[in-house]
Amino acid sequence: MGWIQQDAYGPYSPEECISLPVYTSAERDCVVTNIDVPCGGNQDQWIQCGTALFLKNQ
Repeated sequence: MGWIQQDAYGPYSPEECISLPVYTSAERDCVVTNIDVPCGGNQDQWIQCGTALFLKNQ
């Protein structure tokens, strides 16, 4: 994971990545942000699985 400028292009083409929501908990009540994750062009499969990211306090 890394920071890039908002107007810069990422390392993957739009067809090779999916924008996943980042939630504060597994209950999916509050979205913090979205993160583009490489998916190998299988966007539909990731959507059907309901893929998301969650924050967790240790």
